[in-house]
Amino acid sequence: MQWLRDYTVFQLHLLMHCEMLSGAPGQGTELTPMTFCNTQHRSQRNLVILGHHITILQRYSKAGAITGQDKLIPHALDAITGDLMIQSLALA
Repeated sequence: MQWLRDYTVFQLHLLMHCEMLSGAPGQGTELTPMTFCNTQHRSQRNLVILGHHITILQRYSKAGAITGQDKLIPHALDAITGDLMIQSLALA
């Protein structure tokens, strides 16, 4: 239980690091639908590899109700953060 609590705090810090150091900070509407795995309603994961870069795709859906599609906003992670993210998700 203690390891899971520590891991939760680590994940929180890692996601805050991703948000603060990967370009312009996202809005709350971009951060709330973030997923690490496919779900029934969201088939696009947020953590993707584009070429040699690990990126977080945030969604913005201001006109999503009208068009039925969200806009994807990529945020590239630095090498250390990307490596920590991959190792963390592989471990968990």
